[in-house]
Amino acid sequence: MIKSILIIDAIESIDSLELMSEVIELINIKQRHLRAIKAQGVKSSLFVGAKVKLNSKNGVEYGEVTKINRAKALVRIDGQLWNCPLGMLEVA
Repeated sequence: MIKSILIIDAIESIDSLELMSEVIELINIKQRHLRAIKAQGVKSSLFVGAKVKLNSKNGVEYGEVTKINRAKALVRIDGQLWNCPLGMLEVA
């Protein structure tokens, strides 16, 4: 709770568009970094044949990994192959 108040105060103290742009860029860099860490964690626990679950537009779906690439995995869901980002997958 205290951290979020400090963050809000820091945001409120921004007084120029240039500074705001820098802050947004830094946040985007941090977001990419956190996504990469999550994807690496998922990748280390995946293997061909692993049962996985993912959240899609249709809700939670389950499938089986058929191939693992650098940033995505090929997943068989209901007989169809889908190229899914590693960050979307969880080992079921």
